[in-house]
Amino acid sequence: PDPPRYGAGELLHPAWYGRSSTPRMWEAKHAKIAEVEAQNAEFFATAYAAVETTTNLVLLAGSLLTSTVPAAAGGARRFGNRPVSDTLADQPGRWMPDFEGGTNMTKEAAAYQSRVCHADPGLGYYRNGVQFDGYDSGALIDAKFYLDESGMARALVKESYWAGWKALDTATRQLEAAQGIPVEWRVAGRAATGKLTELFKTHQLPIKVVHVP
Repeated sequence: PDPPRYGAGELLHPAWYGRSSTPRMWEAKHAKIAEVEAQNAEFFATAYAAVETTTNLVLLAGSLLTSTVPAAAGGARRFGNRPVSDTLADQPGRWMPDFEGGTNMTKEAAAYQSRVCHADPGLGYYRNGVQFDGYDSGALIDAKFYLDESGMARALVKESYWAGWKALDTATRQLEAAQGIPVEWRVAGRAATGKLTELFKTHQLPIKVVHVP
């Protein structure tokens, strides 16, 4: 007789279904609410770090815009360990300080990214406002430190909706920014490599997925 009501977490939960009448449903509901709240907390923590990094990036950009790159033959200015010269003018993007500043990854993941993308630590490769991890042999590179025992790899193997959506969202944004330039993902684990290859093939996304231990 009573209409359904929205409980905690704004999940549909009829009033006559409770902990005593349907205990498994009640437990499942509250487990899902806890999961959503944990994801929200992680999002806000990451967003706060990103905003702080963005502020620093804007201040840095002010100084970069007022500087010039020597155009003389053989002339080059170095940014970290990477030479900056007229050769970079032929590339489709630009090396810039990493937007996220490494705050979204472990030291091991950062080291993997630097190694497989041949990139200096702390730098990202930007094209049309989208960050990649490198540019190699005519392709825009993204490194994924998804070891077989990692949470993301396990989620992909289980075909988690959240993991699949995250991969597809990133891939779609990268392809739009690439505008026809090949995009390649270099993945640390075999399991994630296989699942990402299958996922992109199913959704007809032309991204090459390569297993690079």
